[in-house]
Amino acid sequence: MDKEENEWIEKIQTEIKLFVTEFKPIQDDNIIEVLDGRLHFAVKDQLEYMTRGADTTVGEYAKILLKDLTDYIAFNWQKKDSSNFHQITEILNKEEILKRERDSNISDLEAEIKLFVTEFKPIQDDNIIEVLDGRLHFAVKDRLEYMARTADMTIGESAKILLKDVRDYVESNWSTEKFSDYV
Repeated sequence: MDKEENEWIEKIQTEIKLFVTEFKPIQDDNIIEVLDGRLHFAVKDQLEYMTRGADTTVGEYAKILLKDLTDYIAFNWQKKDSSNFHQITEILNKEEILKRERDSNISDLEAEIKLFVTEFKPIQDDNIIEVLDGRLHFAVKDRLEYMARTADMTIGESAKILLKDVRDYVESNWSTEKFSDYV
């Protein structure tokens, strides 16, 4: 690694420590709680970073965030909405890897996390906004795919539930911001 790359790594790691809240599952959590926690923390981090020292309120930015999430879902899954078939190859590949790794020390939750959780890894030149966006998008992707696979619903149906959950989460945590005035 050269000096410039080392400086970038130090800078992004410092920003990640300041602005990224990692969800750490506890023993009694299930995969749904892990996926929800990751999504909620990604939303929280995004809202807090984007409104910190800005003239934008949480309610105003939440409206932008929900539009961005809606656009992200539409762009990435609109052609796949009628079927869950598009997920089979990726999930089968993950399941095959898990079968090879399976040993008596791995818990069911750890296995489900390996199967359904995709961690965002920043690349050189990513800034903190790209890291926050990437984490949020991966959390949305993981939750949509889990819901579509296990609840026998389409991505579109899953997306409606996910967006309602995000709205409810923001409303319940930042109700003093008059979030409902903006959405």
